Amino acid sequence: MGGTMRMYAGGNGLSDGRGKSVKSIQEDVGSEWIDGTIRRILAAQVFITVLFFLLLFLLPDGIRWWCVIYGILECIIVFRGFFWLSGCVNKSLRLACDCAQSLIDGHWGEKPDGNYFNPHEDTLTGKLQTQIYKLYGIMKSHEEQEQELKTKLSGLVADLVHQMNTPLTNIRMYCDFLLMPDLDEENRKLFLANISRQAEKLGWFGEGFEKAARLETDIITVQPIKQPLLPVILEAISQAAPRAEQRGKEILLEGDRDIHAHVDGKWTLEAVFNLLDNAVKYGEGREILLRMNTYDLYACIEVCSEGSRISEGERNTVFQRFYRGKQAAMLQEGVGLGLYLTRKIIGDQGGYVSIGDYGKNGNCFRIYVRREE
Repeated sequence: MGGTMRMYAGGNGLSDGRGKSVKSIQEDVGSEWIDGTIRRILAAQVFITVLFFLLLFLLPDGIRWWCVIYGILECIIVFRGFFWLSGCVNKSLRLACDCAQSLIDGHWGEKPDGNYFNPHEDTLTGKLQTQIYKLYGIMKSHEEQEQELKTKLSGLVADLVHQMNTPLTNIRMYCDFLLMPDLDEENRKLFLANISRQAEKLGWFGEGFEKAARLETDIITVQPIKQPLLPVILEAISQAAPRAEQRGKEILLEGDRDIHAHVDGKWTLEAVFNLLDNAVKYGEGREILLRMNTYDLYACIEVCSEGSRISEGERNTVFQRFYRGKQAAMLQEGVGLGLYLTRKIIGDQGGYVSIGDYGKNGNCFRIYVRREE
């Protein structure tokens, strides 16, 4: 059995390139091994028998014939035992091959109970079957995870391409306007400013898509540990403050500042910043309130601002990927990934996000994170 056996994938499972299935190969290999072993044992038995008969001539006549009869009976018993053992081993090998082939064909087993050997017996065949099924389960799980990953990636890419069509179309349109020979300076500056805004929007798409893809496909996973929330909150405020100042808005911090929670600092910072940035872009009041509260099981981070109130029917849909609210869609800024990322980040840490009313016509986004692991 020298040489290299090459395996090929076909419609009926794996083969050796000559049309022989794995089951046939396994049966051939098993039969060759059994037959070779039996031939060697039988050859040894024949040699011993011949030697035995030669020694008979050295024995007295009185017991010689009794020894001949004994030798013949012994040969019959031994040969019969070998053939019986060969049948048992070949049967076990055939069942093992059937078990493996059924898994290769995508079936859990052709037996009514799915088992070829009794899994409750402490035998090598039962253990072999159990290990084969475990291996099949592991491989099936990896296959399902890979398919799920492909589905997530294809969904993300499809959404991104769909969302990028609008800014790309706008850029092409404004570029065509710039090529007009009679275009005045005022309109030229206007079209250039519009192109700049659309290019900035594409940049937001790229940044948001990268974060969403990493979280969706588990390339990056949150790793929450118990830590104080105040440093995370202060860093989020410092990142959102420059844009808030440009728009004449102020971020106020209230509540209990000595709060510890089980969070991933880096990604929780991203979630809080997204809410603050959302309030800066879409809030109509001058003040943005960030308040910290504690409860028995959760710590709560609230980001509240005056503005167009989100209706009850829209409070679940605003967290969808690339979704933009009815009021936000009228503005040029934003790509609809901030709230989606926030809920994804907090959800992966065992928390949740909700929306409530604030003031006369405002919204209050609440992040709940676990205080204990």
